[in-house]
Order: sequence, then C-alpha cells, then structure tokens
Amino acid sequence: SSNCIVTALANLMWYWGGNNFSKLRPDSFKNLKSTLQELFLGYQGYTNNSVPYIAQQYVQSRSSSYRCNSSVYWKVKNDVLAKLRTEINAGYPCLLGYMAHANSPYSATSGHMTMCYGYYISDSITYVRLADGHSSSMVVRVWNATYNDCVIKVRPYYETNGGTTQSITSEGMIL
Repeated sequence: SSNCIVTALANLMWYWGGNNFSKLRPDSFKNLKSTLQELFLGYQGYTNNSVPYIAQQYVQSRSSSYRCNSSVYWKVKNDVLAKLRTEINAGYPCLLGYMAHANSPYSATSGHMTMCYGYYISDSITYVRLADGHSSSMVVRVWNATYNDCVIKVRPYYETNGGTTQSITSEGMIL
C-alpha cells in the first residue's frame, strides 16, 4: 500500500539489515516502510532524486556509526545498465527505475521503482532479477534501455571514531 520508491528502498534496507548492518532492520518490515514513508513526505516527496538523502537520514537514525554512500544515475547522462552491472557484480543490490512507457512491463502512465538483486544474459538479452513490490515473490524482467531510466546505488558503511571509513565486501568482510 506504500509508494513503490518507499517499498523498493525498504527492501534494500531490509537486505542490508540482514547483511552486516543489523540496526537497519527494525522489528517489522511494515515499521521500516512507515519510517521511510515519513522521511520521504517530510522531505521532497516521492522522487528518485530524494533517495540518497532519505537513505542517509534513515541509516544515521539507526546507528551513529553508520553512513551511506548513495547516488542516482539517470540514463540521460549515464550508461545505467553498466552502473547496474557494476553494483550487482560487486555484490550490492540497487534500485532500478522504470519510466512510464507504452512498452513498460509496469505502466504506460506512471513510473515504477524496484530493487534489483541480480541479472543474467541469455541470447544477448539482459534479464534483471527484482523485488518489484507488486508481488510477494521475486520476478525476472527484460532489461530495456527505452524504459529502464535510472539506477540508484545505496551502500551503507561503518564510520570509525577516527573519521576513517570501512567498507563491507560482498562476502561480508570488513576492509
């Protein structure tokens, strides 16, 4: 029942809460979505460009030692498929946007945000693995540069008292 950007970011935070950032996972997924929804509504509403700010606010609200590296990559200026592959190949799920388009698997009249956790290539076609918010199970969709308009990376990390940062690898090891 929440906005798709809220649900996609909640899926991503829930993932990170189970992977080395336990404080990002509250007592329920419903409470996580509610908190994120309040943050979006208190900022600039449900926009893709708001995600980095909202992610940072949420991460820091859960632990003073957590920080977040987040960026929005739009297809106008970036090869978003390359950005998606970079994130997934490094072991980081990311958000994947679908703009309103007649050929979109979601809607011809409104955009949609998903959490992407994988991809594969078959017969020169790229397929993306998604938690799309419309289904309780994971789905696979064909990547299409016409309507896949943005990738948003959201990577939490630890900040030590000395101000240095530590990254988490895809294997869960602190560097």
